[in-house]
Amino acid sequence: MAEFLDTFELHYSLISEEKGTRNGKVELREFMEYYRNVGGSIDSDEYFEMMLTNAWNLNDKTYSKGWGTQY
Repeated sequence: MAEFLDTFELHYSLISEEKGTRNGKVELREFMEYYRNVGGSIDSDEYFEMMLTNAWNLNDKTYSKGWGTQY
């Protein structure tokens, strides 16, 4: 869990003027800034939307795809 939080918080603290503001929560500004930078390397808005939809399972609220309990 800490590594997941660091993905957003560490990135944000490195590029912002708010050094050392890590609080153990992914705040909207951290999330937006992280994906703003990720989006810069994606060729099209459609692909970026598909990537986020699939990564966060936004189409299927049952979480059976990708992160399901099937082994």
